[in-house]
Amino acid sequence: MSLETLMNIVSIDEKCENEDTFEMISYFNDIAGNDLFSFISFQSIGYEEDRFNKLIKILKEHDYVTEYFSYECELYEATELSENLPFYCEYCNKEVCIPDIHHIITLSYILSESFSAEINDYRVNLRTKYIHKDFLINFNNLKKDKNNIVPFLGSGISTPFRLPNWKKMFLDMSEYVIEEEQTYYKNLVEKGEFFKAITFMLKGHSRSFSTEKQIQQHIARLFSSPNLAIDEKSHNMMDIANINCEFFLTSNYDSILNEFITRPHPNPLCINDIEDVPSFFRERKKRVVHIHGIIDRPSTMIVTEENYNDLYNNVEFMNRLKAIFSHKKLVFIGFSFDDAFFSEFYRNIIASLGGEHYLIAANVHPFSSDEFNNNNLKTISLNLPINYSGQEYVNALRFVLQDLYK
Repeated sequence: MSLETLMNIVSIDEKCENEDTFEMISYFNDIAGNDLFSFISFQSIGYEEDRFNKLIKILKEHDYVTEYFSYECELYEATELSENLPFYCEYCNKEVCIPDIHHIITLSYILSESFSAEINDYRVNLRTKYIHKDFLINFNNLKKDKNNIVPFLGSGISTPFRLPNWKKMFLDMSEYVIEEEQTYYKNLVEKGEFFKAITFMLKGHSRSFSTEKQIQQHIARLFSSPNLAIDEKSHNMMDIANINCEFFLTSNYDSILNEFITRPHPNPLCINDIEDVPSFFRERKKRVVHIHGIIDRPSTMIVTEENYNDLYNNVEFMNRLKAIFSHKKLVFIGFSFDDAFFSEFYRNIIASLGGEHYLIAANVHPFSSDEFNNNNLKTISLNLPINYSGQEYVNALRFVLQDLYK
């Protein structure tokens, strides 16, 4: 029987899609490994015994696992294996059977080598499904760098929680601009000049907002009520939280990711809260570091062109960024390759600090990839339909992030 046949059976039994089934089986294989294992190995990570036994039964039927009786002789404190019961213990010469008062018997298993090989082959096929073939070399390089990365997160990771991406947020704010100036304001936003658009608004072109503080408070309210009750499969926060890294960077104002980091949640930081970067590296608390402010502290939020320029002309701020970028590989997630704001941000700020970094984005055009590559940004293009859905993006990103550690 092939792995695909087994997956079809498990999918029907578990009432789930084939790719979800593959991740479940792959996870099972990762925990079991190549050595002898029992349910005890799975119990410690909260695996249900009924689910374990069902999967073992199917694996046995397809010759993917061999069952053993691991027995411990209480008289001689020795442990041995056997594929069959009953038999006589080579230490005490008493019969080993069920029930047994002289031996502790545990059902144990070993997965076949072909099972792991087929899982690996299936994963390779999925890799070519989700990553454009021209970008696989960049993904393979990212896998080599996986223990020295820092995820840099954009608004795309928060949109499943019913929060707007930056472009939509600033476009929606056009209703607060006087009517005759709305077209000019929207053009600035379309070009990715978000902070310049807000500066324009505050220069007498709004009857609702006249100060930075009012803008900060308005945006803080927009981001204050994310829908955290959505299904785990509809977002990537757990996939991101599980990345092996010391901390996260984000240009987002929201603090949703913090809700998914292992409890107790470390307090999120603004980058200027970091007094000593080397000491911060050693913390390994997986803090979320906001470079443009956070809604819990509205006064820290960068909202105007002046704010932005002041921040990036600040020597201490740039030194902190330089210390991070010179020691780590950044992985940009939740940005669009055609995002004008991101392109300017990377080209004018990050490229000047040096280092080689990565961008994971959907359907990257080769021309855009070449432009980024010239600035030491290696692109990993998710291979998605032209009019892909949010769920298709989530599924592809989930595979890539999980596959990093396979």
